[in-house]
Amino acid sequence: MIKILLYIVIVLVPLLDAKGQDSDKIKWNEGKLHWDDFRGTVDSCVLHDAYACIGFSYKFKLNSKKQVRAKVYSYFMKSKSWRKFESTELLNHEQLHFDIAEVFARKINKEFKQMIIKGVVDKREFLKRYQELSNEHDVMQDLYDNETLHGKDMEKQKEWNFLISHKLNN
Repeated sequence: MIKILLYIVIVLVPLLDAKGQDSDKIKWNEGKLHWDDFRGTVDSCVLHDAYACIGFSYKFKLNSKKQVRAKVYSYFMKSKSWRKFESTELLNHEQLHFDIAEVFARKINKEFKQMIIKGVVDKREFLKRYQELSNEHDVMQDLYDNETLHGKDMEKQKEWNFLISHKLNN
């Protein structure tokens, strides 16, 4: 079986509140990826040309008045991401993995808002829904790599670029 370029790391730990405190992670809203962000050691056993380590972190707070605050963030981890060589096309492919994660972070946040409106306060319910959508995210990431042949099918890559750009802008 072909190894998947992207290994999704799901970390259920709170993000640090102060910007810049965790310099190994880049939140999606902090800008586009650059090759300098890929600081990990190349895995020589992997046939793919690059690896973007992305995932989600979340904050969940329940105050004494039973008011819930829940927020999910997508991030890129520099120290675990690597590349064998640099090209504009390859960086675009890796960026789209990050963009897909952001699409799902927004989807999860939207679901969380609906749950809060409905009065859900049980953290387990939020985690259950989070895991369901996280699994959906993993399926989409696999589909993206399979359809684009890890970025080598330029026509399919363009289709995915359009699809994800549309989702981010709507």
